Amino acid sequence: MGKNSFIWIFFIALGLLWPLFFQGQAIVQEFTFRHQYGPLAFIEETLQPGTTALWLPDYLSGFPFYLSAFAYFWPLTKIIQFLGFVDAFNILLFLSYFLGGAGLFILARNLGISTIGSRLSAVAYMLFELNIGLPILPFALMLPIVPFFFLSILQLHERRYQYFLLGLLAITLGWQSGFGEYMLYTIIAGGFFALWLSLRERSLRTISLTIGMVAVGTLLVLPRLIPIANMLGISSRAGGAQGVTEFFWPSDLIHLL
Repeated sequence: MGKNSFIWIFFIALGLLWPLFFQGQAIVQEFTFRHQYGPLAFIEETLQPGTTALWLPDYLSGFPFYLSAFAYFWPLTKIIQFLGFVDAFNILLFLSYFLGGAGLFILARNLGISTIGSRLSAVAYMLFELNIGLPILPFALMLPIVPFFFLSILQLHERRYQYFLLGLLAITLGWQSGFGEYMLYTIIAGGFFALWLSLRERSLRTISLTIGMVAVGTLLVLPRLIPIANMLGISSRAGGAQGVTEFFWPSDLIHLL
């Protein structure tokens, strides 16, 4: 039954992206068209012998390209060298949808939801408005991060400590996605989930492991995040970043509750 469910999710993801693979079409949604295809085409150029460049002059008024989530040093971008940026984008977008759906299915089954209910949950996640309307950075494989992070917390609660590594991978990849808000909300929601599990067992074990998992994953990616934070202050998005730091602090969450 589980194997059939994964096959079913596979064809849902394939059907969702059918025009890209079999009809020669491209995504013309503004975010994807402007902020995905252009930089990825730039990557394809930099991968050609003798043309490596670390600065992209025509994007966000110019910025160091190696800081982006699909930069020259990000391993997944190497497939562009073999497939071209359009095919590489499509394949990784498919993997993001498929792994996201599969991860949600596994999480739902571990929560005790029936097979049919888990399938419906997986499809609902894959067809969620944000995931459809904003194909976020397929080179970071964002969609699987939420279900696998929550699955890790649940399995740690069940004393299956090997899932600490899965959660660590989710946190590390998530912080490199270039979509920090998504990752921040995921960690906050996962923290409340871990807290709820800890209160049920009247122990701080699950929440402590979750905090440790997030902390270690964040530390691992700090060499990448620190240069990005330094660049942000002088980029064209500095005003937005300043507004966030001036008007919202973690302590403000208390006032929102």
